[in-house]
Amino acid sequence: MAELNAAVASLKAKQGGTISQKELGDLQREFGRVQGELGALQGKIGAQQGAFGGEMGKFGGQMGELGGKMGELGGKMGMLAHENREKVNGVIDESLKNGKAKPIQ
Repeated sequence: MAELNAAVASLKAKQGGTISQKELGDLQREFGRVQGELGALQGKIGAQQGAFGGEMGKFGGQMGELGGKMGELGGKMGMLAHENREKVNGVIDESLKNGKAKPIQ
């Protein structure tokens, strides 16, 4: 990049004048080199973004699996709560019937 800046500075110094074919060629080569480096960097960034996207996909799959398991667990907890409520109500009803408990006024 420093070489490109130096070439641009040289052109600015000659502004209004003429530049040689060699100077123009040197500048074009330097621009080409810098564009090549930028292309290589963009390729690396693209590869890293692709890898990151793949990892995010895996993570999303794991989150979906966890959500399914949590839903299943919630369903089981609900069934247990319902069964336990029925058992408690049964004990209360039985105690009221056999006189071991009296209703609250």
